[in-house]
Amino acid sequence: MSTDSFPSELEASEVQRPLYFCPPSLYALVIGINAYKHHDIMDLKGCVKDTEDIIEFLKGDLGVKEQNIVRLLNQDATRANIIQRLEDMAKTDMIPRDSAILIYFAGHGAQHTAPLSDNKDKKIQMLLPHDFIPRTNADINAQGIPDAKLSALLSNLADAKGNNITVIMDSCHSGSGTRSDDVTKEHSVRSIDLPHDYDILPSILQHAGRSMNVAAGHEHDGLASHVLLAACSRDGQAREIYQRGQFTKALTTVLRDPRHYTDTISYQDVIRLLPDLSLQVPQCEGKYDQRILFKGIAPKRSRRLWSLKSSHETFTIDTGEAQGVTEAARFAIYPSPDMNSHVITYLVAEKVSAYSTILRWSSATDAKPPIPPSAWAVQTHAGKDVNIPVAFMFEKTSPAVFQHIIDILNQNPGRKVIPASPEVAELVVIEESGRAVFHLTDHICCQSKLRCLPSSVSFNAENIYAILKHVAEFFWALRHSKKLVRTPSSPHSSLQLCVRIEAWKLTVKYAESRPHLTPTGENLNVCGVIQIPIVDGAPPARYGFKIISTHNRPLYVWVFSFNMSDLSIHIIYHPNFSKTADPCLSPRGELDIGYGSGGSRPQSFYLPPDMTADVSYLKVFVTTQFVDFSDIEKLSPFEPGRKSMPNRLGQSQPEMWDALLVPIIQSRIGRGSKEEDKAHPDAAYAALVMRLSEEAVNDVMMVSTLDRDSRSMIDERLPSANEQGWEFEPVEKFSRLT
Repeated sequence: MSTDSFPSELEASEVQRPLYFCPPSLYALVIGINAYKHHDIMDLKGCVKDTEDIIEFLKGDLGVKEQNIVRLLNQDATRANIIQRLEDMAKTDMIPRDSAILIYFAGHGAQHTAPLSDNKDKKIQMLLPHDFIPRTNADINAQGIPDAKLSALLSNLADAKGNNITVIMDSCHSGSGTRSDDVTKEHSVRSIDLPHDYDILPSILQHAGRSMNVAAGHEHDGLASHVLLAACSRDGQAREIYQRGQFTKALTTVLRDPRHYTDTISYQDVIRLLPDLSLQVPQCEGKYDQRILFKGIAPKRSRRLWSLKSSHETFTIDTGEAQGVTEAARFAIYPSPDMNSHVITYLVAEKVSAYSTILRWSSATDAKPPIPPSAWAVQTHAGKDVNIPVAFMFEKTSPAVFQHIIDILNQNPGRKVIPASPEVAELVVIEESGRAVFHLTDHICCQSKLRCLPSSVSFNAENIYAILKHVAEFFWALRHSKKLVRTPSSPHSSLQLCVRIEAWKLTVKYAESRPHLTPTGENLNVCGVIQIPIVDGAPPARYGFKIISTHNRPLYVWVFSFNMSDLSIHIIYHPNFSKTADPCLSPRGELDIGYGSGGSRPQSFYLPPDMTADVSYLKVFVTTQFVDFSDIEKLSPFEPGRKSMPNRLGQSQPEMWDALLVPIIQSRIGRGSKEEDKAHPDAAYAALVMRLSEEAVNDVMMVSTLDRDSRSMIDERLPSANEQGWEFEPVEKFSRLT
């Protein structure tokens, strides 16, 4: 890295930036490898040109100074040099914290079976430096750079310089890069097939795989440290056409296009704006993929727009039940994506399916103006069955405040709370000493003695309404699931039956002196409840999850944490973003979260000193096509500081989606207590009873599909069940006594 001084404000202002206002403190490491040292690796033709194009964009369009760019081309791009430059970027004082950092790589990639693994399907993906040798050998400098090593280097860089890091990879790992039918004078693929007897040197693995959420010390692990723009999917191909990588060429064309006002363009926008590429689908990965490019900040959220498709007076949008659209929802129609333009008309949801909605003219619409083919729709009013019941216990004691709240609620066209009795309400609002206090009615929360939210607000209509507006969104998202007509023979949807959630405590193990997280002990998800002991004075433990599918179709997975004590919602895991995003859960496959190769960070839990228990819900959305659930994430409406997870094709097939909900109960126990590692059977049993009662059909719940622990619990607790009005019958029914 050059030791030249940073540009002054005058120098920076003299740089012509027709497209961007980019901070002068952008630093880049650009790597391009056409020529490989080993004769068995086919040389490439476009990587150096791609690198030069990226550098020209940085200097010419962004105004980045020459001394802020480090090049590694061909013979200079050795394994040792690449790793050293990444380590230098973390150590140097020349890069101020929170500067924009770009890492660009164009060259070959490869993948091979993970060493010391019983799973032959588990693959390690690698970038191939100039001096890589495609034969088993013990030379550390002749190895590839595995994804886990790169992840560790980027995590260290983020720890030192902040997570405003962009990684662009124009390479692939799927092999087939040397097949004769793929390689011509004009076309080639940026990957190689490794010999079947090739062995990855175990000592080069920093972790067991890509890791990403949010135990102490893991804040910048995996895809929380950076945003990745990749030329193709995990199993796709990065192609060269006419001596250029088609991904890099398309990318720089988009970024230079004056029609794209790139001062506000996000990483996801970049993927959307790319043209369709031949035989490859670019991807965007990372926790912060909605940030503005190179700026490390997120754009202001606005209402979601949907392209309107019309055919013979039938209008369709690509959003449906999974995203929360219900019958009678109202949509404003705009002539373009610019919401500052005039509204043409309003349409109403008539038929809602899993991922699409048919709209019709509103009955209140007299005129039917022409709708252009380029029209867009935005939801303005909620539909049926979206309101959340809340009990107000001050209706008679403070009628003016109550009426003011009701008047404001009636003006809200979105999801809202409606007055209800405490027996059916999600929340009870009480006036105590000039404060509005909020009581939970959730059965698991009450069983765990979390009956009152720790935070309150001043008792006035405006403050209470602000909380209730958030409450409507929180509890709607918490309870949102596929509507299903259950029968005794089919009490669950097919996806619920085919997806299982495991929770594991993680421990650090060392392989070849390298640490990695691995599950230990037994599955903590017992009878649908996860118990987390919080030991006073002990460092927080780290936890991970495993999603297991027995379904024969690939699935997309989103995982959220719903914190009941502060009403916050955090994303734990989400799929990569692309025009045709890759499923993250393969048919009959497994997805590790917080450890292994799943791409997310480990979780930790803590309790504030004044709390003895807390409850979160782990909610898993599974879909058969990509759905963007990112709008569900919400900060707490109260003051920050109370967070349990603070660190946090062939034949057409039916559209499917569903959601699974698992409570996580955290209980404080004294350090060294004999109960430290024991589950809490009362809470687990209460959760089982609640689950059975909710899923009962005609007051009868078939339990033949329950796991052994659940069935044993029912047997052991039979007297308690009878006291609650339930009985367990020999014919395997769990029925409500009337």
